[in-house]
Amino acid sequence: MYINVYIPCRAGKTPSGHVKSGVNITDKSHEKEDVGHVKNDTDVSWNHPGSAPHCQARKSFVFIKVHKAGSHNTACILQRFVWTNNLTIVLPQNPDTSVLRRPDLTYVKPPFYPPYDVMLHHLRYNRPQMSNLMQKNAVFLAILRYPLSHLKSSINYFHVDKRLGLRKENPLEDFLSDPKYFLGTMALKTRNWQAFMMGISPWYSGNKKMAQARIQELGTEFDHVMILEYYDESLVLLKRKLCWKLQDILYDRQVRNYRSYSYKNAEVPEKLQENHHRSSDLDYRLYNYFNKTLWREIAQGGDDFRNEVDLFKRVNYEVNLYCNRSANESSYVMQGTIWNEEFTVDQKLCSELKMSRTDWDRRFFKRQGKVPQRRTKGTNISFIKDFVKRAGVAHRRRGPQMGPVNVIKV
Repeated sequence: MYINVYIPCRAGKTPSGHVKSGVNITDKSHEKEDVGHVKNDTDVSWNHPGSAPHCQARKSFVFIKVHKAGSHNTACILQRFVWTNNLTIVLPQNPDTSVLRRPDLTYVKPPFYPPYDVMLHHLRYNRPQMSNLMQKNAVFLAILRYPLSHLKSSINYFHVDKRLGLRKENPLEDFLSDPKYFLGTMALKTRNWQAFMMGISPWYSGNKKMAQARIQELGTEFDHVMILEYYDESLVLLKRKLCWKLQDILYDRQVRNYRSYSYKNAEVPEKLQENHHRSSDLDYRLYNYFNKTLWREIAQGGDDFRNEVDLFKRVNYEVNLYCNRSANESSYVMQGTIWNEEFTVDQKLCSELKMSRTDWDRRFFKRQGKVPQRRTKGTNISFIKDFVKRAGVAHRRRGPQMGPVNVIKV
């Protein structure tokens, strides 16, 4: 059976709910920043296969898996590509952890030893360290999320409300009433956490000139930075830049690690938003820079790009619809278009789309012959020790109602 999902051009139409300027409409205190870095539009990787017949897929990459920014779902997409193309991947100590530590980066067992093809687990960006393990032509990818949404998710996921004794009715507003007060407790997960994972020193906070210079450097070092709020657009750009196939970026629409909580969609007073801008200024500068970059790249693609995004959304919806039906249904062929080759949708594809990051890692452990090690507590980020030591002398403003202070264990 053939399914034709070709979508005709609709000139000049912008996807509903998207902001061309790339500035979040809830952000009322953004400043004028330098425009994001944009790749040369003469690169053949910018074009769809129909206009770039000699394009070759890029198969070596590093993905900076930023916590609570849609990185689990994205990692599953990338892991499926790694498996399908029989690539080698840097693995953590065991499949149950998503964090790479120093022993994982020195692991050697023939025939799987550096240079590796792929690195995609949680690890702070360090270009020299990562380049030593990777193929010379590896591309660098990342994903970011609007900082206020990222904070909400972090507070819920890491149980910051319980650890800090925040008010149960609205822990977000309680936290934002004085974010700096919480230095030395959950500071790393609530202040500039995305910037930290992207390799920006927390000491740049408050220094606009140094921060912007470092972010511009990242603009030249990273080949593609996805924005969670514009996920499908980010994936289609990824497909074009890396010359992948449309089926390579399909994903399960049931979001990984999805959680519902009372303040998830709560409106935040403008004064508290300003508090967050000041306490997480690096995250906002970073997000604004790469969000602008994304929309500049979308504008370069014109109607052709927008139509391909429409096609991708429709195809991904159809594939998910098929995968959620009876397992006894026969497979079908998705017809080719100017943006994609013909491909088959079957139960094998469906089962792979539903696999979690842990499921994929278990496959890779078996294929690469790595023996799972016992999980250990702590982190390989030595910066935390110094951070906690400095923050530990901070004056505690509030009284006993805040409960015991839970300093990050290292």
